[in-house]
Amino acid sequence: LRGTVEGKLLTDEERDTIRPLAANGVPLRTIATAVKRSLGACQRVVSTPADNQRQKRQGSFQSVTEHHQVGFGWDIVHREGQGEALACSVRAIQRVIKDVDWIKYRKINAALALTKRPKEARVRWAEEMALVDGIERRQAVFCDERKRNIDGPGGM
Repeated sequence: LRGTVEGKLLTDEERDTIRPLAANGVPLRTIATAVKRSLGACQRVVSTPADNQRQKRQGSFQSVTEHHQVGFGWDIVHREGQGEALACSVRAIQRVIKDVDWIKYRKINAALALTKRPKEARVRWAEEMALVDGIERRQAVFCDERKRNIDGPGGM
């Protein structure tokens, strides 16, 4: 890639030349031309990041700040069942709830356990359908039970 060519790294001699000149008040442009280096390279030698400057956080903007987290647990408790939407993603809410020690949060299995009675009803229905002749068999409707609640024997 021609556009991304970098120059040689600064040597210790060049750094030792740049620092005293900048400390004595010589402008950085003059130092850059004297050392035959770019202005940005000279600036990186002279300036150090301040300790009190806030470092930029990597990644996307944080949707839930610490200020929002303080009352978040109570908001969720009071809004439960009211249908109000919060202004952040579901995953952000899950992370915050997990951090609140007095709220017990865990995911539940959405599928209900298949008990003995519905199993027997399904087997009975399948046996009845196996005995029906081919013409009526083609008219039987089969579907994905997870998407629709259309089961064979009376909705069981």
